[in-house]
Amino acid sequence: MALKNKLGTEIKHILKAALTDETDSREVYMKGIDNSYYYEGYMTFKTEDL
Repeated sequence: MALKNKLGTEIKHILKAALTDETDSREVYMKGIDNSYYYEGYMTFKTEDL
């Protein structure tokens, strides 16, 4: 049980460090779209070039 709690705490720490307060930022939103398409194998266009 202690290991489960430790892993949960570590995951929360990692996620908190990766999150942003810039939820209204167009740039952050568009980077998310680019990363999603890249993950799916689409690399023809970048949103910043459109």
